[in-house]
Amino acid sequence: MGKSEKTSKAERAAAKAKATVFLPDITCVSDVLTFTEVRTSSQQIGWQISKHNIPNIWLDTQGEGITIAVLDTGADVHHPDLTGSVAKSYDVYKQQEQAVDNDGHGTHCTGVITANNNKIGMVGVAPKAATMAIKVLGDDGSGTMAGVAAGIRFAIDNKADIISMSLGGAEGPSTA
Repeated sequence: MGKSEKTSKAERAAAKAKATVFLPDITCVSDVLTFTEVRTSSQQIGWQISKHNIPNIWLDTQGEGITIAVLDTGADVHHPDLTGSVAKSYDVYKQQEQAVDNDGHGTHCTGVITANNNKIGMVGVAPKAATMAIKVLGDDGSGTMAGVAAGIRFAIDNKADIISMSLGGAEGPSTA
């Protein structure tokens, strides 16, 4: 194996120390942090974490200083995995600063992105990023393009760095 394929013992030790600083309950046990090599006591690692080799990215960043707007059904800001990560919440239909999620989908999407590394549930891809929970879909998961557009405008006006939307829609007529 060449240098690019295998790290030195000193590089592994430095990466392990850095991982311990960022993730005190996740430990590196080999050259490269991978899903099968990350061990935790009760924190779960989702498929998106392993598929994209996120533990190695966590050595450099966990999303610090980034704000991600999640346009969906809102978010449960009291969920233990989201405590402290939802910096702003807004409902475009009620035009109020509380985006209550009675559907659960927005809470799930927000958690996939920023669930806390807190020894319960799952950890998100960017657990130290902030989120804006912007409710653009109703309690039944449906919405309008005008609602989505208003959510995008709110995210831009409030300086979101990234906008995440997990939306579906009715199939239009075929032109084929």
